[in-house]
Amino acid sequence: MFAPAITYVVPEAGWIDEEDLQGNVLLLPPGNTLPDVNAGTSDFIGVYASIAPARFTALPSCATESVVEVADTPNAFAAWLGRQKDVSATSPVPVSVGGLRGLRIDLSVKPRAALARCTDDESGDPVRYRPILTGEGASSLDHGLIADLTMRLHLLAWKQGVLAIEVDDVEKAPGTLTSPSAVAETLRFADPGSGNG
Repeated sequence: MFAPAITYVVPEAGWIDEEDLQGNVLLLPPGNTLPDVNAGTSDFIGVYASIAPARFTALPSCATESVVEVADTPNAFAAWLGRQKDVSATSPVPVSVGGLRGLRIDLSVKPRAALARCTDDESGDPVRYRPILTGEGASSLDHGLIADLTMRLHLLAWKQGVLAIEVDDVEKAPGTLTSPSAVAETLRFADPGSGNG
């Protein structure tokens, strides 16, 4: 159902295509589960048709909103990430994935950064969390950084906005960033000519 349609290659049995919606795809490496994704203890690859930078609307709620001052381009998104004082961001690297062009950047929480404490609306549990991206249009998500997480973002130009491939590596989860990142880079988009980059 995802648009643009995608194909990908996995290196071994046991990968799960957990979600395939118009704006979201979720792939889980062997040994990882959807409940663990929601708990922040699972590695995963997420593909999102349209995303924007995110910030809290107000604490203590974990609700977020898009940062509308940031232009809908991979360059503007990466520049915004580089300005966040509590986020450790690598220098953006130009990439081409499946016919779409953009930037790859790795993110984590800076050592000793004080993550905001919010209350999850669904569970009521307290969470220490730093919002990073939110979905727009058909993409439904609010994702961010937690302690002991490395997030690799591929920010790709698509139509009039940013398509994202998010690869999350949680220290507690089985596996490393290497295998999911390699799978993410096998993605092929059915209509890359529609990208604006």
